[in-house]
Amino acid sequence: MKVFAVVSVSLALFILPAVAENSELCRQNPQNTKCEVSKSTVNSYPVLDRNIDWRTEQSLPWSTPVNVKDPFDGEYLAVFDRNFSGNITFGGSESGVVSNWSRKYIRIYAYEARVVSGFFTSSRTNTVLETKSLEIKLGDLIFRLQGEDGNYVVTEELAKAMAQAPEEVTKTRITVKGSGQTIINDIGIETVKSWRTVYAK
Repeated sequence: MKVFAVVSVSLALFILPAVAENSELCRQNPQNTKCEVSKSTVNSYPVLDRNIDWRTEQSLPWSTPVNVKDPFDGEYLAVFDRNFSGNITFGGSESGVVSNWSRKYIRIYAYEARVVSGFFTSSRTNTVLETKSLEIKLGDLIFRLQGEDGNYVVTEELAKAMAQAPEEVTKTRITVKGSGQTIINDIGIETVKSWRTVYAK
């Protein structure tokens, strides 16, 4: 279990300029043959252009494809999802699940957060709970993955299934490392729709 004290920061987000008239066509239908010669058009999404801990960041562009620039992994297309409950205002608490869905990996964590107030300042404290297993229910199929510290490899079979997933709320079940606690979590429709872009061939 790792605990992070986080001060809210604003992300340097910007939109890449359109490079072709068929940008919207390619964005919605990345397998269209008209887009084969213009892969950069397909990737004209918002860019996360700084080194942040996305597990505890509050202002990510949720449920939409994003180009992530990572100092270690390089640049990759992903969609972030967060599902939480509770109210952290005025000393309350919040718990939830945050996930990063990319072509090579799924990264998923549970967290607990609360605001610690002093005389003149207050700060948000996040406890990140690493996971060791992940189940994804796609229609009648259930994919069971074993991971390391919340990281799961995406197989070709799973990528194909997520690219074709029904446009509906999708269930996942994670097991927390250490405690063995299981959490059933919903992945929203907009994130599921974005899987079609992230996992398209």
